[in-house]
Amino acid sequence: MTRTGNQCQNWIQDYPHGHSYHGDNKFPTDGSELAADNLCRDPSNSSFLWCYTIDPNTRWEKCDVPYCHASQTYQWVSGVISFSSQLSDPGNGANQVIGEADVYPAYKQSDLSWAPSDAHLYGSQYIEVIFPTQVHVAGLEIYETFHGGAVSNMICYHFGGAPRIIWQDSTVQNIEEARIFSPTLTGYCFSNQIRLEFTSNLYQYQIDAIVLRGYPLGS
Repeated sequence: MTRTGNQCQNWIQDYPHGHSYHGDNKFPTDGSELAADNLCRDPSNSSFLWCYTIDPNTRWEKCDVPYCHASQTYQWVSGVISFSSQLSDPGNGANQVIGEADVYPAYKQSDLSWAPSDAHLYGSQYIEVIFPTQVHVAGLEIYETFHGGAVSNMICYHFGGAPRIIWQDSTVQNIEEARIFSPTLTGYCFSNQIRLEFTSNLYQYQIDAIVLRGYPLGS
């Protein structure tokens, strides 16, 4: 269903709206055009979910609630692919973001959280992580446990390939309390590979854990 409540047209149909998005290769998350049914999808690689509607006067619309046919999954980081720097290793190393939160809900400096090195503190930082299973990405939860507010970009590697910015904000804050930062995403992606980029807030910020929320293949 679209954001205004219109029912979606089945992808295999050309009525009331003819279109060129036919073929199983257009719907890799479902496995086939038939399986895509009348679900909100992105065969045009537009970075958002949409569908043709059954309303003859409304050709297509975006979808605000794209997944209604499966339970949302929650995954902790299973591995770190790369990172810009780390204060030390293993304490404050990038691998500290693997698994469940160790520090949250406490607000404190801890060697159980990842922190960038002091030498790189005032520049841009990043950490790239992977989760066990690819999903239709619905949200990210960043466990900030010391001087949060430095996240500037959330990037998702669509099908493990081209990067897509799914959230960005140039506003830098200094949050002096532990929090789970989970902004509303602005782009669509199917993946289990995420890159977080940070802009210095002039403090030694620390990240305890990261959760990927999403819907499994075919949902």
